[in-house]
Amino acid sequence: MTRSDQGPEWDDEPAVLEELGRALGHDSEAEPPPDRVAAIRAAAVHLQAGGLEEPRRRPDRRFLLAGGVAAGVGGIAGFLTRGSDEQEPESPPTEQIRFSGDADVTMSALINHTWGTELLLDLSGLMPGTEYDVVFETRGGTAAAGSLLAVDGVVMKCRFNAAPLRADVLAIELRGPDGAAVLHSTLPQA
Repeated sequence: MTRSDQGPEWDDEPAVLEELGRALGHDSEAEPPPDRVAAIRAAAVHLQAGGLEEPRRRPDRRFLLAGGVAAGVGGIAGFLTRGSDEQEPESPPTEQIRFSGDADVTMSALINHTWGTELLLDLSGLMPGTEYDVVFETRGGTAAAGSLLAVDGVVMKCRFNAAPLRADVLAIELRGPDGAAVLHSTLPQA
């Protein structure tokens, strides 16, 4: 059976399939495994030698391509329209706190998560190029919550996390390279 017996050749089919493959993340530079290549070659030789008495029917490539494109368009449409009736999730409750010290704090709050405590801290006025550490003082000692590198002329919007639960955090400090507190907040206890 020759190619012309199976139907017309489509000049654009390889290009369309290649573009679809790229869109789906197929790597055209990837080399197939040698055993797979050998199996395909052996099957081709077997078919050329009349290995099949009657050709098996397989789905037409155009039909499969059209189905794949339709599924992709439907998926994209579903993604774009989903959530149009849904409300945005509420942000977690925050506890406003106040810092004292030598930096300009424009916002500071805590979030009591089930896995620990998160500090939201927007600040400026620190020594540019200097590293600062955030430390949570707890009933059992201290816990490092992160660090920052100060930048001149911008408000740094920082988020710090540490494992201690909010009920165990007594105070928070932003410490300079010498370990001295640049900012300090004593937290209310329940």
